[in-house]
Amino acid sequence: MQIPAKSPSMLQLLRTGYSPMAEEELHYKALRDTYARQWADIDAEINRLNKKKQKAVLAFSRTSTILSPIRRLPMEALQHIFHFCVLFDMTDELSCYDSRRAPLLLGHVCAWWRVVSLATPELWKIINILIQRSKTVQYSHRYHIIPLTTVLRRSGTYPLTFKITSLSSTIGIKSLTEVVDLLLHIVISHASIRLRHLHLNVPHSTCNMLHQPQLKFPALETFTLRTASDRQFNFGYTPRLRKLTI
Repeated sequence: MQIPAKSPSMLQLLRTGYSPMAEEELHYKALRDTYARQWADIDAEINRLNKKKQKAVLAFSRTSTILSPIRRLPMEALQHIFHFCVLFDMTDELSCYDSRRAPLLLGHVCAWWRVVSLATPELWKIINILIQRSKTVQYSHRYHIIPLTTVLRRSGTYPLTFKITSLSSTIGIKSLTEVVDLLLHIVISHASIRLRHLHLNVPHSTCNMLHQPQLKFPALETFTLRTASDRQFNFGYTPRLRKLTI
């Protein structure tokens, strides 16, 4: 439907204080209703075209994705790129199983990238745990302990770097001690022979798991302990330890 051309007489009337007579009101009301219908028709057409545009944009995006050069890379090349993503994304501000950082982030891109990331144990060999916002042991069990067992399984047989950083102000010291000891127990029980680097930044009353002379870390090369503790650590067997920082 075409919009009628502007009436010069209408523009002239708008510049005056003219008020239509009773018989003229019917004419202007009918004219107003005509414009209202045209307005509604135009809005409906715009909505229809917007929906059509959204479908076209989605189809274009999907087609472009299919043609993306990265889809032609062999799995080995993609694994190599993922390895550098993990190294580049390394930070103490996020835990390794946080969905905002690699390697977990990589598996959220698409189903194929998830397959590749899960089939690459090397991506999971650096385990960084930041204990923050935890208010209960139960919360920590869900947010830290369960994901840790998953990451250990995904790392296969690769040598491990394991780091715990805790903010003591966010959780009671008794609960924090329990959480840290449980995390260490899991790592020592499942992967002590693979532990190459151990870094702990925790309050002095934690790390009870390490006060055991019978512990054995045959692959441990570096051990860093950031704490005010004056307690002794008796590692029974650390033949490859070459750097100790306390």
